[in-house]
Amino acid sequence: MQVVGVVKDFNFRTMEYAIGPVAFRYRPQDFSMLSIAVDATAMKNILISIEPIWKKIDPVHPIQCISMEQDIDNTYIESGYTDILKIIGYVSFLAITIACLGMLGMVMYSTQLKIKEVGVRKVLGASVKDVTILLSRSFVILIGISLLIGVPLGYMLGNLFLQNFAYRISNTWLLILLAIGIIGIMGLITICSQTIKAAMSNPVKSLRTE
Repeated sequence: MQVVGVVKDFNFRTMEYAIGPVAFRYRPQDFSMLSIAVDATAMKNILISIEPIWKKIDPVHPIQCISMEQDIDNTYIESGYTDILKIIGYVSFLAITIACLGMLGMVMYSTQLKIKEVGVRKVLGASVKDVTILLSRSFVILIGISLLIGVPLGYMLGNLFLQNFAYRISNTWLLILLAIGIIGIMGLITICSQTIKAAMSNPVKSLRTE
């Protein structure tokens, strides 16, 4: 066979695979599809213009078309990675929600147990900031321990998943710090919503039974 031209490298499979060799043969008798470059914003008008031309070429079969972008999306859907990412997202959301609700319950229980101590400290001159730090300290330590366990584990599992792709992003420190920041902020909001409330309560109400 005679080589009449060479094209630039391009991905003709999903990102799991590196760019490999591919050959195009000119065999008009085997043609079953026509690829055209169009303006995506004018797709509807272009199809209306193409339809009468198609009927002249093939009056029997109706025109069927699909965009390259849609074809690529379908390939990833069929590979199962889209479903995996959705499941991971749902499980992560559920796990974080349950963790926050559990921590909220622990904080509420802990503040109720220490409500009289908080009242005594406020009577003796403790500020709202001091009481909030006192009530939050143990929970902040728990969040720190969970991050020490979860961040390395998440980093390793993320890299393990990305190894399936020839072209992939890298887990940078910025992404890790962003995840730590989001979890930390959610944890602090959950904790402070109760500790600040307890710290600002009237000590007379908590000590009147003593």
